[in-house]
Amino acid sequence: MLPDTYAEINLSQLVYNYKKIKSNTKRKSKQNPFVCSIVKANAYGHGMSEISKRLAEIGTDYFGTANYRESFYLKNILRKSKHGNIPVLCLGILPERKDSLSEVISHKIEASISSLSQAVRLNDVASSLNKKVNVHIKIDTGMNRIGFLPDEAFESIVNIHKLPQLNIRGIYSHLATSEVPKDKFTVRQFNNFSSLVREIESVTGKIELKHIQNSGGIINVADDFFNMIRPGIILYGYMPDEKYKSEIGVKPVMSLKTRVKFLKKVKPGETISYGRKFKTKKDSLIASLPVGYGDGYPRSLSNRGEVYIKGKRYPVVGTVCMDWIMIDVTNGNVKLEDEVEIFGKNYPAYNISGKLGSIPYETLCMIAPRVERVYVN
Repeated sequence: MLPDTYAEINLSQLVYNYKKIKSNTKRKSKQNPFVCSIVKANAYGHGMSEISKRLAEIGTDYFGTANYRESFYLKNILRKSKHGNIPVLCLGILPERKDSLSEVISHKIEASISSLSQAVRLNDVASSLNKKVNVHIKIDTGMNRIGFLPDEAFESIVNIHKLPQLNIRGIYSHLATSEVPKDKFTVRQFNNFSSLVREIESVTGKIELKHIQNSGGIINVADDFFNMIRPGIILYGYMPDEKYKSEIGVKPVMSLKTRVKFLKKVKPGETISYGRKFKTKKDSLIASLPVGYGDGYPRSLSNRGEVYIKGKRYPVVGTVCMDWIMIDVTNGNVKLEDEVEIFGKNYPAYNISGKLGSIPYETLCMIAPRVERVYVN
């Protein structure tokens, strides 16, 4: 039996999005790129275990995670599902402790290197274990977050190349404004990164994997110098910015659903929910839905939100509670147990993030663990 409130995850839609992303990139760049599927933050709220297993089945080349605890968890999932050979690239900073570095090495996580000191420390631990480690060098071309600055990178990377236990398998950067078509800052990042990589390869030899294209970069920039892409939000059916449409045509994978559990006739002048922030102006029919900020539906949508029922939108009235919201269905044909879409296929998460001045990434990620993920094909 389905719970009243749940997140329906359409795995067939995930597969569709993956194939559309890859074919579009192949068409634009004239190459068949490696794909590093980003599954950080519990696969953007969709559930890392089931999402990664399906992506592994359809042939993703890599997985990307945000930190090492995510990486270890994912490696265990992949081993149990017989896909343990798919590399996991951790995009975060290496831990300081030697025992933690030993764990990185034993799990065969491919590490991001953002400083020479990190590389030396990892090499020392790998040497003590008589192990080789694949690493990816992170270059900061404009995010000013983590990574080598271009003017300090060359000498450091040449020194890293000399460390016997480290194999530089990849080099990468991250785009700051790639969601904007023909953005000049993105072009500058691409050009600076390309020039630096060519300079480095003149000394180290060819680096196997070169990657910079996040979701926006995949959509807006075609470049055959880079041979791996890192789709994130577009895997899950959303553009990085709703203002910019794309011919890729991805569709939402998650639909947050609930049901009408109570209907009440309310007279004019009555107030709804905590703080009495909404007052009825006429005889009204109010539906109560078992979803609230405890499930990840923001309290800031009080008197602002909408939901979708049988082809029609209905407004949220009153303050969002931890476990309930109320909606005004006076002008509709709504019945008990009717299915309600909070967001998803018919009412995309853009509608929620737009009201909050946010982005779909946040809307998807904030769906709480208590909301059961139900997987369909």
